[in-house]
Amino acid sequence: MIFLNLIILLTSILAIAPILPYPPALGLDASWILAMNQAISQNIVIGRELIFTFGPYSVLQTNAYHPDNYEVGLIVGLLLSICYCLFFLRNKKFIEDRLYIWLFISLIMADSRDALLLSYPLLIALHSCYSLSRIHSPYSLKIIDKIHLILSISLLGLLPLVKISIAPMVLISSLACFYTYLVNGKRMIAIGYITIPAVSMMLLWRLSGQPLDGLQDYLNSIPLIISGYAEAMSKPSEMKLMTSGPVWQIFIYIIAALGVVLNILLNNKLNLRLRIIVILILAAYLFLSYKAGFVRHDSHAQTAGYALLLTLLPLYMYSFLKISKWLNVLIILVWASIHFFYLIGSLLLSYSDLRHSDKGIVVNDITLKKYNSDKLKQYIVNDWRDVLFGNIPRVNGLVDVGGALNLYVLHNLQSVAIGELSRRDFKIEFVKGLESISNNVRLPKLAGTSDIYPFDQSALIASGNIWNTRPVIQSYSTYNSKLLKLNAAHLEGPSAPDNIIFRLDTIDHRYPTLDDGLSLPIIISKYKITGRDSNYLYFKRNQVPTSIDYRSIHSNPSKLGQYNHLPNTEEPIIASININQTLLGKVWQFVYKPPPLNIKVELIDGSIENYKFIQSMANTGFIISPRISSNLEFAMLSEGNFHLLSKNRVKGFEINANNEDNWFWDNSFTLELKAVTFHAYE
Repeated sequence: MIFLNLIILLTSILAIAPILPYPPALGLDASWILAMNQAISQNIVIGRELIFTFGPYSVLQTNAYHPDNYEVGLIVGLLLSICYCLFFLRNKKFIEDRLYIWLFISLIMADSRDALLLSYPLLIALHSCYSLSRIHSPYSLKIIDKIHLILSISLLGLLPLVKISIAPMVLISSLACFYTYLVNGKRMIAIGYITIPAVSMMLLWRLSGQPLDGLQDYLNSIPLIISGYAEAMSKPSEMKLMTSGPVWQIFIYIIAALGVVLNILLNNKLNLRLRIIVILILAAYLFLSYKAGFVRHDSHAQTAGYALLLTLLPLYMYSFLKISKWLNVLIILVWASIHFFYLIGSLLLSYSDLRHSDKGIVVNDITLKKYNSDKLKQYIVNDWRDVLFGNIPRVNGLVDVGGALNLYVLHNLQSVAIGELSRRDFKIEFVKGLESISNNVRLPKLAGTSDIYPFDQSALIASGNIWNTRPVIQSYSTYNSKLLKLNAAHLEGPSAPDNIIFRLDTIDHRYPTLDDGLSLPIIISKYKITGRDSNYLYFKRNQVPTSIDYRSIHSNPSKLGQYNHLPNTEEPIIASININQTLLGKVWQFVYKPPPLNIKVELIDGSIENYKFIQSMANTGFIISPRISSNLEFAMLSEGNFHLLSKNRVKGFEINANNEDNWFWDNSFTLELKAVTFHAYE
């Protein structure tokens, strides 16, 4: 039995702790991952000088190595893993009913660290309810159990420091535990569920090297990040492999979740009040998992599927859920259908990349609509070996089963089993990773401090330049007016970087100048282009202060679907657009995600272009004309060569809701247009 316990403990550690971390790499996600670690290394205050969805212990989510903070992350990760595992190993029913088999299977099927971390406060809340249910005697409080419980409660304070979006579940769990003990007359224990996580959060914050007075700023940044995410980062639910998921994934998730809730509700062995408390805690967990999975409905959906899978074991172990084979099968099918949908999509994507790499074609989007039936038949029937095995990962020459199936715990288990851990030197891998980035993206060494737009922090950090970050490190994340203003104020203030490395790029086919739209005129005015290459423009801060003049040329209400004419002028035009949601729209954003808006622009030559429109990023103003969509065009704008952009002038535009019967957005909105004069040109 000891050997079995050690296997379960090892699997738990490999699932939660960063035992086999990754070196730095290029890419959008890889850039913020390295940036968060680098920020801790440079003593940048998270929540004040840098605002993002992650905190100082992001390594538990990203599994990324950095020599200056890896050890601390590893220690707290090990503690979290052990506490998580002991909730099961110290439970009699877990051993007697051989539920350890289910735990082992659940852990090796892990495809989402989000879901695993989110399940920890759920586990504590369910344990609290179980301890007071009197249905089964809880394990006796020996000294090891007391230490385990106190340490487990204290680690609730860790999770919001990993990722901001876990904070609501931690708060709900703590309040639920507080209430269950308080109504049972155990006041001191109830208070402990509130005070212990709060104190541990402060201690862990300081342990990460952050100043204590910065914790309040970090907590204040939580609503800033969470509130704007749903609109700005949402993706439609449609049948696109890898890029979007189908609506049926949402339906089967909801059906399975309701099945779990109904099972608990009909469990007459529990008193009604306890059933209601458990259902409310579980509903919060399932709702947050649903939002994490289906707002940005791409491979994020795996978070929802795996979160649902993780509910079964603790609910059975604590006797809140009646044994139901059909419910088990349903939930496993939900997880499998979501997981393998994206696994197949990634296989097709990597196969297509392999097939076209010799021609230099980069395939970013494979959809079922994109290929005719003959092409799909060729993929599935004739070339199935290449699709399945053409790009299969390997570890020391052996097939990496976990990597191939996108199951990271299984990958870690295999790596440990073949001795991969003892052969790796993480510091050397880190240095080699930076060298590889630097060799792939050769940035010049610039005098003074530097920042990079819109992302690509990996390239900047690897180049050896001194990184001076704006508060919101990646421009696509400036998805409300407060975040936009923070970045703009940074450029206006004394701590602005001496250099800006710039590339015009965005995500989700947004209007190109929406991201950091308030900062772009400031860059044009206060910085001057000193160089360029095939990837970037290089700006140097002007020695003489400059200013921007705005001249109002239009300020009137408009309507969705109404064509708005723009003046026929070479001057850049800034548009400030404020569209409000209806009450139904606000409710729909809370329970799901807001229906998208799009902006249709007509250029001076009569051509029409459509883009995704984020209203929360548009009310502070963005450059609407000329339409800028490349580095070359932004350079022309920055250098005052407006005549070269005459074909990019926008003749007019309209904003539309994607649904015909618009119930979610006010039809009327405010529109203000301003012509801009950049005194840097004079």
